[in-house]
Amino acid sequence: RASSWATRYAAMPELCDKGNLARMIASFQDLVGEGTFAFSPRTWVLPEQLEELKAVVGKSSKTFIVKPEDGSQGDGIFLVQGVRDLDIKLSCKANKSGVAQRYLDKPLLHRGFKFDFRVYVAFIGGSESAPPFVYLCREGLARFCTELYEEPSQKNMHKCMGHLTNYSLNKRSEQFEHSGETVDAVFSKSTQSSKRPLTVALQQIAEERPDFRPEEFYGKVTDCVRSTAALMAPVLQAAGRELHTGGELRSCQVLGFDVMLDHRGEPYLLEVNNSPSLCIDEALPLDEAELAEAA
Repeated sequence: RASSWATRYAAMPELCDKGNLARMIASFQDLVGEGTFAFSPRTWVLPEQLEELKAVVGKSSKTFIVKPEDGSQGDGIFLVQGVRDLDIKLSCKANKSGVAQRYLDKPLLHRGFKFDFRVYVAFIGGSESAPPFVYLCREGLARFCTELYEEPSQKNMHKCMGHLTNYSLNKRSEQFEHSGETVDAVFSKSTQSSKRPLTVALQQIAEERPDFRPEEFYGKVTDCVRSTAALMAPVLQAAGRELHTGGELRSCQVLGFDVMLDHRGEPYLLEVNNSPSLCIDEALPLDEAELAEAA
């Protein structure tokens, strides 16, 4: 029906694919101002850039992280140091398609724990001549590891709950801290839950680091989202021409931008999720006064 809206954009899954996103950013690096994509860690698409990756790894003492093309929720991710380490771990994989990135070995920590942010971004509408409207939600999630962070070495690279922030991995740990049982407890600045509101985590970081300013964080993430959306918009417009009448894109979709801060507080975009989990794991009872107001 002409009046109907779809909750997905055609071509969005392909645009959010780790390899495709890396290819797009690499293609546009020379067409835009220096530093436009500084938020993106250096990335190699596998297997097509495997030899180039090996040449870099062989000359570097740094750590690299490899993510499978079809992986999700932390499955199949591993860290490597050196070409031999890379070859051994890749040989264990039936599907070698994926991406490799420079690992952020000096992330910003809170109380010694590594974390990242799930930032929600809404794409709405658009047309053949205009890109979709893009909205950044100021609330999101902060996801913490359940083991204290140590810089990667051959002795600890296997400790995924100290290096990978994925909720699906860390919730299995006995050290996982659940959220409070009330809304006030969830949004308390004293919470130490392993998954907490983004706004709460930003306040906690600002208290721990006087030089950290949440508004500067939002500004830098906005620039990151703007540049990424600009890459996606022409493809979304072209893909929607055959599906929408009158030139209007009657689609909307929420994406999950996974962002990590380095030790200086600079944000890096780790990946964009086409279908971020919005499930509720811990339901909280509503206050009777809130129910009355809603009625």
